Amino acid sequence: ACERLSRTKQTLEERNRELARGNLRLEREIIRRQNAQDALEESELKFRSVVESAQDAIITIDGKGVLVSLNQGGEALFGYLAAELIGKSVIRLVPKRLRAAARITLRCLAAGDQRQLLDRPLETCGLHRSGVEFPLELTVATWRTRVGIFITGIARDIRERKQAEFALTESRGHYMKLFKEARAMEENLRRLSNKVIAAQEEERKHISRELHEEIGQVLTAANVSIALLRKHASRDEMVSREVENAQRLLKDSMDMVYHFARELRPAMLDHLGPYAALQNFVKSYAARTGIKTELENHARLEQLDAQQGTVLYRVAQESLSNVHKHAQATRVKIRLFQQPSGVLMEISDNGKSFNPADSTTEGELQRLGLLGMQERVRLVNGNFSIQSKPRRGTTVRVTIPTSHPTTFPIEAGEISLQSDNNRNPPHQ
Repeated sequence: ACERLSRTKQTLEERNRELARGNLRLEREIIRRQNAQDALEESELKFRSVVESAQDAIITIDGKGVLVSLNQGGEALFGYLAAELIGKSVIRLVPKRLRAAARITLRCLAAGDQRQLLDRPLETCGLHRSGVEFPLELTVATWRTRVGIFITGIARDIRERKQAEFALTESRGHYMKLFKEARAMEENLRRLSNKVIAAQEEERKHISRELHEEIGQVLTAANVSIALLRKHASRDEMVSREVENAQRLLKDSMDMVYHFARELRPAMLDHLGPYAALQNFVKSYAARTGIKTELENHARLEQLDAQQGTVLYRVAQESLSNVHKHAQATRVKIRLFQQPSGVLMEISDNGKSFNPADSTTEGELQRLGLLGMQERVRLVNGNFSIQSKPRRGTTVRVTIPTSHPTTFPIEAGEISLQSDNNRNPPHQ
């Protein structure tokens, strides 16, 4: 009996120890569950705080479309209190014209279909308590519990965005209209500029011809008459001297008239082409200014039409004039190159550079000259560029396209002139 009692006692002690261990495990489980409950309550409190403070409407409904929760943003958006909507169908927040489609969509979401609605926000319309429809952006998510499926939607009022988009569309249309009008005006100005430049060249040609033919003939006749008068007045020394002075002044006037005629429109430009006109101009320019001027030709200028040849000549003329007036250069080089799609002219000098932002009168005049050259080149669909660097001078590049690309070799011609060179330039 004592042995049985001792074994029973040992068994009771083991049971007590097991019970103590079980109580300890139970106590730990209770603490763990209490901590989880506290964390859940804290998380739910944070979630409710975020939901209630959100400016967007956050709506939760069950699988039957009955509203389960509505935050303050939803109350402000739809004009209802949450207590007025909880337990009622969410369809009342949808305009009547969209309710049939909304019911079908809800059934599909409850059945797990229409997964594309969960991938991106969709734009629809909501119904305010006052009966006013308004646009909104809706983002939908579904979640399932033991009770069933629930649908949560985040609705955002996009009335201001729609108004901004409408205003932007109107503004875009307005500016597109202004842009088209500006393009039309630019095209009209381009045509007008083309006509003005063409009329200017034609008028120059007419005045040059009148100076050369009409006034030149009159002055020549007057020179012949004075020569005859000088023969008859040879006996009177004073009269002979005055006649000689008059004849010299008349000769100077004739030279000046011929110079003006060449400057206005050289006859070589119309009869012999731009290269011959450039040769003649470079020769007179070098003699007049003392600037050593070189002209190299590696292009077939006969491919250019009359307008393109005139543009090439006028740009060279204006560039050399700028070099003489502003650059203080001692050397200028003009080179013509043949390219597959046209003719390239490069005019470079060793003078001082210039600042395009110069606001002085000299700078304004120089910019006007550059704009004139650029406009002439643009009228023949060419490209104009200018590069000016300190101690490196200025380089003007003009590319004029031709209608027939060149693929055969070009023979080069070169002319180098300066003020002390009185020899006739070699021709290509």
